[in-house]
Amino acid sequence: MYKRKDEKQAATPSNIELEAERMVVKAELHSFVKAEEDCKETRKTEEAFKKGMEGFKKEEEGYKKKPKRKTWEIKKAIDKGTAQSNRKMEKLF
Repeated sequence: MYKRKDEKQAATPSNIELEAERMVVKAELHSFVKAEEDCKETRKTEEAFKKGMEGFKKEEEGYKKKPKRKTWEIKKAIDKGTAQSNRKMEKLF
């Protein structure tokens, strides 16, 4: 005996129990998949936060390690610049 798709099975106690078990398994599977997706999103945000903090720490260390220019270095750079500009002016006149 073949059944058409639109015909439902008889509502016997064993069929009702099977259907209830099937629904419970579907619900558990759905909740498990949802929890796994949430975990992946959380892990992604944690990794992004860690990368951002590493970049911030490197930048902060770079500022700490950057040597300050001494006044004589600044004066030397200014003198060099003025000497170059003076030579250019001499060439023009």
